[in-house]
Amino acid sequence: MPNLIIQHFEPLCAFLLPLLLHMSQPQQRHALNVVGALLVCGSKHKTLTTLTAMLRLPHADHFALADFFRQSGWCPLEVRRAVLTAQLATVARLLQTDQAVHCPVFLSVDDSLAVKDVGTRALQAVTFHHDHVKQRRQSGKYTNAARYVMINAHICGFSFPLTWRLYLSRRQVRRLNRARVGAAVSAAMPAAMPKDRLVYRKLIALVIEMLDEIAPKIPAGRRVYVLFDSWYASAELLNNIRARGWHFICAVKSNRNLSGLALGSWWPKLSRQRIQRVKTHNSKGSHTYYTRYTTGRLRSVPQQVGAVLSKRSPRRGPIAFFVTSDLHLRAQGILRYYAIRWQAETDNFLLKQRLGLADFRLHTIEATLRWFSLVFAAYAFVRVRIAQVWLKQPSQPKQSFGDVIAEQQRWHLQRLITFVADQARQGWSNQQLLDHLLPT
Repeated sequence: MPNLIIQHFEPLCAFLLPLLLHMSQPQQRHALNVVGALLVCGSKHKTLTTLTAMLRLPHADHFALADFFRQSGWCPLEVRRAVLTAQLATVARLLQTDQAVHCPVFLSVDDSLAVKDVGTRALQAVTFHHDHVKQRRQSGKYTNAARYVMINAHICGFSFPLTWRLYLSRRQVRRLNRARVGAAVSAAMPAAMPKDRLVYRKLIALVIEMLDEIAPKIPAGRRVYVLFDSWYASAELLNNIRARGWHFICAVKSNRNLSGLALGSWWPKLSRQRIQRVKTHNSKGSHTYYTRYTTGRLRSVPQQVGAVLSKRSPRRGPIAFFVTSDLHLRAQGILRYYAIRWQAETDNFLLKQRLGLADFRLHTIEATLRWFSLVFAAYAFVRVRIAQVWLKQPSQPKQSFGDVIAEQQRWHLQRLITFVADQARQGWSNQQLLDHLLPT
């Protein structure tokens, strides 16, 4: 299917342009060009040249587009905040529907790597990070990549990539600051000047900052569960979540103390307890786990927690450990809710493989932040579009990511066919049409 853009998708314009009011009109056109092309581009890599080649608009130029990221003064922080506000407005509408009256809000915390080649050295956002999911043999257990952390909201089967932060390691910040002078700014926020200094921020601090942004927009009294893996299960974050009146469900490591005893020692201690079988479902299928449940206190967490010990086999194999602050939940509910985190893996895959989050070729941190803000805006549009279509017709099946992209591609194809027919009626020759649509 041809992916040439003669005119921008009207629902995309209605979603994106109100979020770009802080930009000048030329900047808005560039942003709309990038987001529109990212959504319908079928190429494996979304470079600026590839995206510009799809645009048949009078103001499309890949050199100007490069300057839009590298030298233009627009602030990605403003885009990120506006996209968050737009998504939370849709979340509020979903929470008012009959289907969501008793549905909890799940906030999933996850980080991921936008992987680059091992020889990439000139991009400031890229360095070697520990890869705790898959040990790529680039440099021992480390992967050359840009690392980001995001929070996704899940409500009644709908997912929204609410907000994100680019993470810079301590060594990375120290190295970049050698070439920078001026006032200190946060590494998770755009610098006002190219030579401003960066400040190192821990992953936990970035997560708490994002929760601070989200919390005021969540209706009071709504049940909220924050989901994350053992990488984030620090007492600082657990206590911060409980201070908001929310609950956490997270994985923890076997050496974590529960009531003075390491969790790895609890399975034989609970040997008289009957093993409960729990079946969970995700996009890869269903799995049966053999679990035992207990309660206790984690060190530095004053409130009691419930703990699930889970195995793939009742007699052998490693044990996984999960804790929650909601003592009304048992093993079935804890594992079923925790499995909602799997959607974050799907989101990361679509962001990197389908929308080109990892395809940036931009030297500075500021330019990379601008690229990330527009890629996340493109993904937010898809998720908001799915929810809006369902809200208009709740009786119809919910659309998928592919359905929204296919709808937009069909729309562009219709405009392309209409354009060709109109120009042919006005007397354009075949060669004129080819020169306009397929310039050499």
